[in-house]
Amino acid sequence: MIRCIPCNKIDKVLWDKTVSESKHPVLYAFSWYLDIVSPQWKALIYGNYEYIMPLPVKRKYGISYIVQPHITQQLGIFSKHDITPEILKTFEKSLFSFFSVRYSSNIQFQTTKARIKQRVNYILPLQKSYEELYSNFSENCVRNIKKSQKNGIQVQLVSLDFFITHFKELSLFTIPEPIWQTIQTVLSQAQNSQSLYIYSAFFEHKVCALAAFITSNNSMYYLVPGANSVARKYGASYAIVNACIKERCLQYAKLDFEGSEIAGIAQFYASFGSIVQPYYYISKHSIPGIYSFLKK
Repeated sequence: MIRCIPCNKIDKVLWDKTVSESKHPVLYAFSWYLDIVSPQWKALIYGNYEYIMPLPVKRKYGISYIVQPHITQQLGIFSKHDITPEILKTFEKSLFSFFSVRYSSNIQFQTTKARIKQRVNYILPLQKSYEELYSNFSENCVRNIKKSQKNGIQVQLVSLDFFITHFKELSLFTIPEPIWQTIQTVLSQAQNSQSLYIYSAFFEHKVCALAAFITSNNSMYYLVPGANSVARKYGASYAIVNACIKERCLQYAKLDFEGSEIAGIAQFYASFGSIVQPYYYISKHSIPGIYSFLKK
């Protein structure tokens, strides 16, 4: 009943329909996104696409292994049907047949064959008025929004070209070129489908923060943010998210912040009144140290 199929053999229409209608649809599981972030991806498909699971497969030294792609928070099993223990075991057996697995899932696997760590995502429901949402912002969040206003931070929508020109100078970290190319390709595809919003914050007419939001399946994703020391001093990132919430509430069902293991960033997401939604990081290696070997 379950088949492992390479991406070029997958019926993308049926695939995307299953993701869209699933109980936990996410941007990262749609075929166009997977084609960019994991060009060699395969999939486990049960029946006639009743249950599907994307596998971000790589191959090195003749070994096929699974590694979570960059800018892809979580994948997992997708279906409009309940995922029963029997279905879960079927997918689990196929997933762990790979030599090495590092995978983030919306589903908690019940297994002793792998290490499973719970991680947290932050979701802000947007089907309320801005005034209602604002009333749930934390005191620190409101203080930073007011600070940004007092110091003349201006927020406006900008083009993808503007983002590409200025983003790297705002990033806290050096972005490896392959990852930067992936980011640009994802954002370009989102722009082509009219599902991209890019907000920029300016201090004294100079850009100090940027954030790219992608919409999918009635949700917004806070996908690629960047801010410099000026933005952090004057609360510009708070101003960007506040502007997005104010302009897009009632238009979309939720804002997905994506979560973070870094306490300060997690606090920033939580400060907008968002709720915690768990997901799970799975790691399994047939031989200790095999993943370090594959990374060389």
